[in-house]
Amino acid sequence: MIEYCLSVGLSFEVAAMMRQRLKGREPEFTNSVSLGWFMLCWNSKKRSLNLVEFD
Repeated sequence: MIEYCLSVGLSFEVAAMMRQRLKGREPEFTNSVSLGWFMLCWNSKKRSLNLVEFD
């Protein structure tokens, strides 16, 4: 996952932060009942990258 983030131009710090966020959501990813779609969204005002679930 970090390799992918780096390959699309994200900094190592942002890639590491996203890895931590994904690890925090890990039980949701392994629960077959609540499989969903997730995307990374950049908030330019706060200069932060967020993991967002969508339909």
